Amino acid sequence: MFPVRYSATLSIMASFLVACTQEQQNLDSLNDHWYLTHKGANLPVQVEGNLSSGVAVVVLHGGPGGDATTYNELTRTFSDSLEKEFAMVYYDQRGAGVASGKYSSLEFNVNQHVDDLRVLLNAIMLRYGKPLKFFLMGHSWGGTLGTAFLVQEENQKMVSGWIEVDGAHNFSATQEIGEHFMTIGGEMVAQGHSVDFWTEAMEFVEEMDTASDVDVSTLNQYGYDTEGYLAKDGFLAGEDLSANLLHMQYFTKYNGVSASMSLFTSSSGLGMFDELRFTDFTDQLHKITVPCLFLWGKYDFVVPPALGYEAFRKVGTPNKEKAMYLFEASGHSPMINQPEIFGKTMKEWIKERL
Repeated sequence: MFPVRYSATLSIMASFLVACTQEQQNLDSLNDHWYLTHKGANLPVQVEGNLSSGVAVVVLHGGPGGDATTYNELTRTFSDSLEKEFAMVYYDQRGAGVASGKYSSLEFNVNQHVDDLRVLLNAIMLRYGKPLKFFLMGHSWGGTLGTAFLVQEENQKMVSGWIEVDGAHNFSATQEIGEHFMTIGGEMVAQGHSVDFWTEAMEFVEEMDTASDVDVSTLNQYGYDTEGYLAKDGFLAGEDLSANLLHMQYFTKYNGVSASMSLFTSSSGLGMFDELRFTDFTDQLHKITVPCLFLWGKYDFVVPPALGYEAFRKVGTPNKEKAMYLFEASGHSPMINQPEIFGKTMKEWIKERL
């Protein structure tokens, strides 16, 4: 079947295509690929899983400039378990993954990503012709996008819950990152684990200029570097993903060259770096009142757990409708490090909201 392209106008012809799609697809085990065309961007959308459940989990991938296929194909233990229960929606944001299009820099910003997400939710409802309960799952930068979407309070009417995974509601949280380095790094040095690396990293934190874009980028790189040392020293869990990576590279629509270029251009000064460098939604978190689940890796040095606990405290969601879970053997991506318990935690929490 050829991909169906939707525009923001959601025309009568699109409605006809929706009816055809429903007749051709098994909603219990859906595998449907299409494109959302909106304001110059062509966003690839993959919907997989049990849509007859009436629940769609929309994955907001990291980056900016990451890709959604990684969450579907690389982390099969996580994605397959969720797809048995719910429909999972994987889409590449504008300027990310294998998304394409022609648009100006004025159409590449946080608010435009929020608008794309709003249109996507409406397009999903139209395409499948049935009411759905949407749960947003935002990882890393996806946490920023989801937060930006939800603090526009009218958008909360569209979703049944918010799942933030090591998400950055405050992109300029260098103090929290530095404190995490000093605390965990001190423990690692005291225990004799990768002493040279942790000593170097802590010395950098002590001397860094938080107003320097170069130093902030270097700190971010140190954050990702920690995971190799933590895994080597036995602090991070994980499974062999080589077979999944091979399948993703050669048997899916994923294009490693395109994805890498998108990540570079979107996350650098060519993209939204200047805007995100000072993006901070902390003072607006109280506007979020939908059910919230915060999932964090203990050893995340990119978006440290302190931000997760801060978001948990500050959202306006009633206490009985929000939860925080810390994964003890995970870094920045607990769906990769501890996929089974991660998926189980998500499934149980969503089912409690139905």
